[in-house]
Amino acid sequence: MFSIIATVYVILLRFVKGRVAEAFASPITMLFWRSVLGGKINSTIGILIQCICDTISFSGIKVLWFLPALFIGEILAITILKRHDSDKSIGVAVIVMLIFLAALLILKQFYLTNSRSSKQIIIAFFMYIVLIIIREIVAATFILIGFYLAKVNLFNKLNMMYGTLFLVVDGILSQFNNVDIWAGTIGNVALFYFNAVIGSLAVIVFSKELLENVGILDYMGKNSLVIFATHQFGFILIANTLAAKISSNKIMMAILSVILLIMIELVVTQFFNRWLKFIYNYKAANELISRNK
Repeated sequence: MFSIIATVYVILLRFVKGRVAEAFASPITMLFWRSVLGGKINSTIGILIQCICDTISFSGIKVLWFLPALFIGEILAITILKRHDSDKSIGVAVIVMLIFLAALLILKQFYLTNSRSSKQIIIAFFMYIVLIIIREIVAATFILIGFYLAKVNLFNKLNMMYGTLFLVVDGILSQFNNVDIWAGTIGNVALFYFNAVIGSLAVIVFSKELLENVGILDYMGKNSLVIFATHQFGFILIANTLAAKISSNKIMMAILSVILLIMIELVVTQFFNRWLKFIYNYKAANELISRNK
């Protein structure tokens, strides 16, 4: 349902801007669609085909790539844990997936480096699938790591001192790596996972110690799916534009942009909760279907 909304938005964007393909697809995805659609890549029909295929293939439209990646990652992680849930088995599973991930990343980089001389549709399609698998492996490994850390009760052993230390270290080390999971860019794999884990631990510590009873964060957490799925529909652009008009300082602009986006999304979530809850809520959807039988 969110993909249908995203498709309408992207097509409307095409009429306003003329060219939008590069804005809603990663480099590998674009190479694939250029090999398939050629000069029609930015036509209305071409964009419609891309959106439909990116949805059903689990590639995802813009930020919506995250939901199918998380879905398949959870299935993979649950399958492993149902068969082997010992500490050693989880570690082995993560290591095997990391080795496979590293191989796929090397293959992806080789393809991007030599993409100009290699435009065969079959190869382009293979790399299109490789990108989807990269995202799913990243999701599965994080779920397994999180499961293990919860199993050894690490979350309850950390305090604010650790949280602050993790946050500082993460902030420094993140400057030495280039990461974009959407595009399949991981950079240094070891540094990527290390930063991600300590950054996540810092968020968990601060959430438990400082932010547990903050009402607005509780509300946003419960509505995070709607916020995640809708913020791409021009709301970031509106927030950035308004922030730029208020202040020319880059740091202040970034802070204002986040605040404005939150304010916009609070209105959007209210609208979805009142009128469109059946889109993302199983119980509401089931009730709607029952009433219309």
